[in-house]
Amino acid sequence: MNKLKKHQLITVFMATLTYCLYYFGRYHYGVLLPFIQEFFTLTNLQIGLFATILTAGYSLGQFINGFLIDKYGSRLMLAMGAILSSLANIATGFGVSYFMMLFTWFIVGYTQAMGFGSTCKIYTEWFPIKDRGKMLGLQEGMQSLTTAIVPVITAIIITNFGWRAGFMLPVIPLFFVGFLAYNVIRNRPSDVGLEVDWAVPPMSGGLLDDAKEAYKNALSDWRMLVTYVSYGFSQFVFFALATWIPIYIYNQTGKILEAAWVLTGLGIGGLFGGVIMGFGTDLIKKRYPLITIGLGFAGIALIVFTLMPNAPIFILSLLMVLCGVGLDSIEVPLFLLPMDILEKRGTPATGTGCLNAVGKFFATFQGILFALLLDITGSFANTFLIIAGVSILGGLIVIPINK
Repeated sequence: MNKLKKHQLITVFMATLTYCLYYFGRYHYGVLLPFIQEFFTLTNLQIGLFATILTAGYSLGQFINGFLIDKYGSRLMLAMGAILSSLANIATGFGVSYFMMLFTWFIVGYTQAMGFGSTCKIYTEWFPIKDRGKMLGLQEGMQSLTTAIVPVITAIIITNFGWRAGFMLPVIPLFFVGFLAYNVIRNRPSDVGLEVDWAVPPMSGGLLDDAKEAYKNALSDWRMLVTYVSYGFSQFVFFALATWIPIYIYNQTGKILEAAWVLTGLGIGGLFGGVIMGFGTDLIKKRYPLITIGLGFAGIALIVFTLMPNAPIFILSLLMVLCGVGLDSIEVPLFLLPMDILEKRGTPATGTGCLNAVGKFFATFQGILFALLLDITGSFANTFLIIAGVSILGGLIVIPINK
């Protein structure tokens, strides 16, 4: 094994492990919501705001942190996000009031936004364009596996130690791995004496000048703008399901473990779909067809889910698996687009950050809008049908990109 291959394997392993553990710091909240709602006697709108504040912090963090990753390096930002978001989660678990928890939960969202852009920049630096889909697909598959197990692990922790422990215990490994990642990962091959022909040009100007150029690149290309909207629709749908599916199932059955198992389907679907998407997009050398197919598939699966409200838990979980295949795995081709389009301009992480920021900005509104629709219609079914339509539309609008 040559030196480059060795460092590539170490880098992929460490980046993937670290980012998978990030998910223990934010994807546990779905099964925690019913207990927070009960403990503080919250309305649907208030509990929707709790979900919304996370994505608001995440969206703001992505918009700012993407440029900081390009400027100061993914190694530092990935490690900082792991450590700081762990501490913010623990602070949320100690929250004595609903408003105190809203504040610390916002901080969780902001610091969690240091992770994904860092890993995308790492893959841009360490791999040529023909191999990035496989690397990002592998990470997507593993983080989807994490998505699948986090709700169940959190439900078990809640059952044995109470809901506050559900914020604290899952992030302990993330805290320590953050320090490990900083010591193992390097920003680019040249940091270990290796030269590659796909090297991303570094930023070398002043902070304000570099920021102006980076955001101009990310916000002026029409292909990037269309990608932002498509991802926004997909995240609106994904977070609506992550927030409201546990509440929907818990209200029907009164059993939090059954609610967790249904939600787990989203992650299981992403596990298989992410790996397939990664290899598939490298194989066909196109990104947009898989995005269109994935979001359309998820929309259809959600429509079927809506039409079968009294189906056994196994069937509902299986339908969530199909939604996960469409929703979670399309992040691979979506996030390859800014890496491909902005690589030569030296600002792929800024584009990734803007993409994630817009996605989470859209997702920010799902909590409140879903709650309002639910209160107006009095029906989960009608609200889920609207969400399915949003998913299908998100897949259709990327067709003109043709990349």
